[in-house]
Amino acid sequence: MTDPSIYNEHELITRIANGDESAFRAFYDRHWNAIYSSALAYTKSSAAAQEIVQETFVRVWKSRQKLTEIDNLPAYIFVIARNRIKTHLKNNKPFLNIDAYYTLQFKEEGISAERQASLRHFRQLVFEAIDQLPPQQAAVFRLSRFEELSYEEISERLNISSATVRHHLIKALNFMRIHFAGRDGDIMIVLTGLLAIFF
Repeated sequence: MTDPSIYNEHELITRIANGDESAFRAFYDRHWNAIYSSALAYTKSSAAAQEIVQETFVRVWKSRQKLTEIDNLPAYIFVIARNRIKTHLKNNKPFLNIDAYYTLQFKEEGISAERQASLRHFRQLVFEAIDQLPPQQAAVFRLSRFEELSYEEISERLNISSATVRHHLIKALNFMRIHFAGRDGDIMIVLTGLLAIFF
């Protein structure tokens, strides 16, 4: 029997589209590590990363008949995995790092020089907005957003209750929403996604 791992990508995709499970297994073996590594980098959990890999390839298999219509299959797979990662982070982690969210939002396109400039500009605007917050709100925001600490960890760090931490964070996020209202382009795309994670 011919080893399907010797087929090129186009041949594998065609065979998968026709329901060839051995070709799908070869395709899985070629690409699982890239998806697993990305998922692990964001979730910091081997179990979660493995689950995301499985969910991603189950989705690919279920959509196999459409695979031959896709121009860039690795990018297509990453988009599926990216969405699964975002769902996991939303459901299991209260706070998502700004840079991590931005990268997830645009990585399938590649981080071009223009995108990097947008990211730097966005970060600068966020830092300037943080400086306008009351000191306690600013401290809570920085600890949750940039150090990714939980309510309990921030509570211990600042010697305040978890309820107070949540109150300060909600106030800070409401300020951010108002402060950035009316912005256009990438800034609002990212900001909208970031705020949606919390509520």
